[in-house]
Order: sequence, then C-alpha cells, then structure tokens
Amino acid sequence: MAGKLLAGAAALSAVALAVTSVSAQNDWTGRTWAAYSSISMAITGDITTTPSEIVFGNGESLPVEVVQERATGQWGFSTDIGQATVLQVTKPQNPALIEGNTLCGPQPTFLSLYVEPQGGLTLTVYSGSTVPENSQSDDVCAIYSYDPT
Repeated sequence: MAGKLLAGAAALSAVALAVTSVSAQNDWTGRTWAAYSSISMAITGDITTTPSEIVFGNGESLPVEVVQERATGQWGFSTDIGQATVLQVTKPQNPALIEGNTLCGPQPTFLSLYVEPQGGLTLTVYSGSTVPENSQSDDVCAIYSYDPT
C-alpha cells in the first residue's frame, strides 16, 4: 500500500513540474519587462509583450503574431537548450525608439522571446526571411535583456 502511495505522489509531482515548466514558457504574455542591459535601456526602454504586439518604452509598437510556441534550441545568451516563442513581424517596419534608435539595422522580420530560468526575458531580433531556429543564427541583428517588473 505504501508503495502505491509513493508511486502516486511521485507521478503527481512529475505532472506539477511539467505544468510549471510549460506555464513558465508562456509567462511573457501581457507583461511589462524592465530594461536590464545598457543596450536595452538605451534603445528599447522597458517593454510590454503580448501575442499581437511589442510596445516599447517610448510608446512605439511593433505588430507581431506567434508562429512557433515552445521552439526548442539555444536562445538568448544561453548555451543551454531551452524553449522560446518565435514571433513574426506582421507589418514591416523598424520604428524609431529611444533617441531615434531602431530595433536593429535592417528591418526586423522575426523576434524570439525566451524566459530565462532565473525569470528574466531575452528578446532576440532577426532580419532574415526564414523562421529562426535559435539565437546563433546569422540573421540575428540584436539581443536585448529584461527583468520582470
């Protein structure tokens, strides 16, 4: 009897851990993030992330749509394998941000949002024509870091 109870408790713990991991991957939606790196502070400021747009510190926004959830790969500055959400820019533009800076030199086409294990957010910007598979792509044009607010 005790063996069945232990097995049941272990199974329940595994399910709880799996649910926590999946929900952490989508923890970027509808949140405001504080610019953490000096580059983020100087170019984007704080950001708000939703499945349909990224809003920057100066009020400018970039319309996006989710093209891949829980994409497995190396994202952000991490060399660990993790899961990110890949967004496609739906209206081509490169908005003027803080002091006239832009998100990246060329026009951004895709973004990836990776919630780091410690809770921060890494926003990677791409300028290529294909859906990115990781942050080590040749199409990366900028990487920004944020803390949760």
